[in-house]
Amino acid sequence: MTDQNLKLTIAPGFLTRLARDRRGNTLVMVAAFMVPILGFAGSAVDMTRLYVVKVRLQQACDAGALAGRKGMTDTTTKTTLDATASAQAQMFFTNNFRNGWLGTSNTVFTPTKASVGSGATVANAVNGTASVAVPMTVMAMFGAKTTTVSVTCQAIYDLADTDVMFVLDTTGSMSGAPTGGGNGKKLTYTRDDGISAYYNDELAGSKVEALRKAVLLFDQTMTENKQSDTIVRYGFAPYSTVVNVGKLLPSSSVSTNLAYNTRWVDGDYPSISNVVGAYPITQVDCLNNRRTPGWSNSYRYQISGQNYAVAPTYSYVGFTGTTNWAANNGGTCTGTGGSVRRPLWRYGTTSLPVNDYALLNTVPTPGRINGATSKWRGCVEMTGKSNASSFDANSLPSDLDPDVMPPWRPMWPEVVWYPQGASSGYPGLVRDQDVNANYNYGALSAQEQADSVTCPMEAQTLKAMSSSEVNNYLYANNFKAAGNTYHDYGMAWGLRMLSLKGPFAATVKAVDGRKQPSQNIVFMTDGDPVADLDNYQMYGVEGLDGNMADKNATQEKTNHQMRLRVLCDAAKLRGITVYMIAFGTALTDDMKYCASPGQSFTASNNAALQDAFAAIAKRIAMLRVNQ
Repeated sequence: MTDQNLKLTIAPGFLTRLARDRRGNTLVMVAAFMVPILGFAGSAVDMTRLYVVKVRLQQACDAGALAGRKGMTDTTTKTTLDATASAQAQMFFTNNFRNGWLGTSNTVFTPTKASVGSGATVANAVNGTASVAVPMTVMAMFGAKTTTVSVTCQAIYDLADTDVMFVLDTTGSMSGAPTGGGNGKKLTYTRDDGISAYYNDELAGSKVEALRKAVLLFDQTMTENKQSDTIVRYGFAPYSTVVNVGKLLPSSSVSTNLAYNTRWVDGDYPSISNVVGAYPITQVDCLNNRRTPGWSNSYRYQISGQNYAVAPTYSYVGFTGTTNWAANNGGTCTGTGGSVRRPLWRYGTTSLPVNDYALLNTVPTPGRINGATSKWRGCVEMTGKSNASSFDANSLPSDLDPDVMPPWRPMWPEVVWYPQGASSGYPGLVRDQDVNANYNYGALSAQEQADSVTCPMEAQTLKAMSSSEVNNYLYANNFKAAGNTYHDYGMAWGLRMLSLKGPFAATVKAVDGRKQPSQNIVFMTDGDPVADLDNYQMYGVEGLDGNMADKNATQEKTNHQMRLRVLCDAAKLRGITVYMIAFGTALTDDMKYCASPGQSFTASNNAALQDAFAAIAKRIAMLRVNQ
């Protein structure tokens, strides 16, 4: 009984304790909850993998599209993406996304042409589609299948609002071909303003014709790469010994220093004596003035009963004694003390009236007695000296500061003469018969034939231009090759026409409501500067005026080179990108220095010049991902 009672006593106690013991329930509950926990965790893991794969796939797609657009050469929409561009796109895509990465498979990338923001016939972009199969890991236990991830991409050459100033060498050497053979011969033509001038005839395959085509290709490339609302403005600064900016400048900025090196009549002298008569002449001139009127070369005179025609030089007949007049020969004056008299010239610096000349009126030419007239072509010269040999872009003299309109006056080559030695017996004066015409800088003179005097195509401030307007500018009557080379003058005026604070600021400011355009200078030259003392250039005639280098030829060239570098520094300080092209010549150290980093080019032939201009246009256009 005792044992049986013990068992009965023990059994209920064990079962009771077991019923109350809940330690085993936790394990059951954990086991039950593991299934949804694994689902949540697996979902997070696989979703993260899908996200990472998609991000990498998008990056690879973008890289491939960019590479394809950069490599695309055929921009017509009628053809498929060329093989080179397609291969480039595939290579960049593959380098950025390897098949099998994170277990992926069936990776596909397809680049194609597209037209965006340009004409319907222009393929301006490369589209891309990419896809890849991504297997599930944890979620595969729950029956989740392999997922395909897909992305799209687009790369486009695009332009923000952009200003481009073309600083173009149009000197005489541009008339020849880049492979040599010399320059074209000198010819005369009638400018748009009616003035007769010299230029170099363009030889077959001339550099100036290649320049025209290169700029047109530049414009075409820009047009193809801009969207319809993008504003592109062009300015032009063709240069030689000067830049033709006069018609762009305010008349209020004309200098009061109008003293030119010239000559004027200061008396006369007898070149032929013993004259007893002259005709034709009016009775009043004979009896009252006792001289033939004015300076002429169209009368006859008499000596001892013999009649003579006056020489081609300009002169007059004067009598010191009594005179008589007869009506024969259209009026004949006879008298005593007669002589053929020619002018005495005084050479020096004197002020000349320029108001009518600067208004583009035809005016009598000072320093001439033959009735010659002259008309301003539009080129200007700075007044005063600018011979500093050391300054920097932060402290530019006023004549180089792009934010300043320096004082100027019209270039007037018809009036400029070198001083000449006095004639014997005439202190400080030169007899007309002793004048050396080779020292004359008049129009169509030997100096202009030798490129020392020229006035190139008119410069143009920034403006939006259609393709036909660009073509018309480049093929204008005055866009001709002539003159010697001064790189710093081209850069000085090109930079001034881009200045946001300078005299042309109204043409440079952004269109209302738009950001300020990017600024670029495209500078092209075919050679080194020719800084001769005899050139009539932006600071007068250096050998005569000494305004640049105190009449020192070596120092003059050094100063021009230094000024070019400082002007290029000033452009870069203002955020302007400078592209430098050497055409048919080597890049000099000065050209390399002037160019913005990596923006210098050489072109050995006409095709290479077009390639250089097209490459610059593509660099100005921004290659970017559009989607």
